[in-house]
Amino acid sequence: MKSMSILDIPSKATPITPRLPRHDEAARVMQALDELCISLSPGDRVPTHVELMRRFGASERTVLRSLDELQRQGRIVRRHGAGTFIAEEACITASPEPATGGRTIVAIAAPDRSFFDRCMDQLYEYTADAGLDLVCRPLNLERDAAGLSAAALGHPLGFIVFGYPLAPLARRIQNEGMRVVVLGTPPAGETSDIPCVHGAQDHGGYLAAKHLLDLGHRRLAFVPSIMDITLSQRWQGVQRALREAKRNGQDAEVIAIAPQERDSWRDSPKRAAAYIRRKGGPTAILSWNDHECARLLSILLRAGVSVPNEVSLIGYDALPEGELVHPALTTVDPFMGQLLQMAVGLLTQTNLSASHTTVVMPSLVIRASTAPPRAE
Repeated sequence: MKSMSILDIPSKATPITPRLPRHDEAARVMQALDELCISLSPGDRVPTHVELMRRFGASERTVLRSLDELQRQGRIVRRHGAGTFIAEEACITASPEPATGGRTIVAIAAPDRSFFDRCMDQLYEYTADAGLDLVCRPLNLERDAAGLSAAALGHPLGFIVFGYPLAPLARRIQNEGMRVVVLGTPPAGETSDIPCVHGAQDHGGYLAAKHLLDLGHRRLAFVPSIMDITLSQRWQGVQRALREAKRNGQDAEVIAIAPQERDSWRDSPKRAAAYIRRKGGPTAILSWNDHECARLLSILLRAGVSVPNEVSLIGYDALPEGELVHPALTTVDPFMGQLLQMAVGLLTQTNLSASHTTVVMPSLVIRASTAPPRAE
């Protein structure tokens, strides 16, 4: 039976100023949660993370990361729509060494000079902290994926496969008796039949669109990364925000910018300016990720289009470059670090369900690239 845990991270929670340095606060909260777990019985409900924030006087992120660590240890379980509970006693044990051999994790990804490249950088840190070795296997999707097998990659502790388009490869690895976790979001309407860790991209799309709608934008544009936009969970989230706005009496619309149109802007920035300034043009654009959003920002600035005065931009993935450009990019944070830690944690568990799915809720990061639309 498929198991699912949801980490709910509200987008507008009031920050609590830590009284201690971050590492001291994390240790204090972890110790307090450890004592709380000991005081409760298996099956007892754990207070919500908001209640724990008030009780411990700690920041939201510190509490959530501590809860994530307890979940990784098998001491608590999260049940979607029900809450967090102390795990059954049989589960509260130190994890022995997994049955598979080796201390190496093989990461397989198609380099994209963006999200997955950043993932690989962070994955080095998390595997080192866990005392594991990491081997990165760059993949050419068209040339390598069809014929690659686990046997060709040796017999490591396990595999992390980046991107759901590589799910067929992950299934082959699993069928060969090896551990594998996919870090990527299934298409809309599809559930994963292999171990999978991903962000709730439908909610991420919803947060991004709702932010723009709340600012007063009524003509949005969305830049997808796939040809069939109906397969995008993020697009489904954008549509959900629009339906909600229309129920509230707001007449809003969103259009998808064709890849050919977007690519033409790189050669002709004036074409981008004409697209935005035309009658009925978009007042806000949702980019697929911060890398693409930063590139679009550069094109618009070269074309003399003011951001956010003429058009607001919002990215995704909370990549470092989003803070380096001007104006800094509003973005959706998928909590990449937690996704990676969960993937590594699954591979080091003794019992890994063949269809385990973990979903992490994203959070909105508001910066200077979004603002209310100017009066027309």
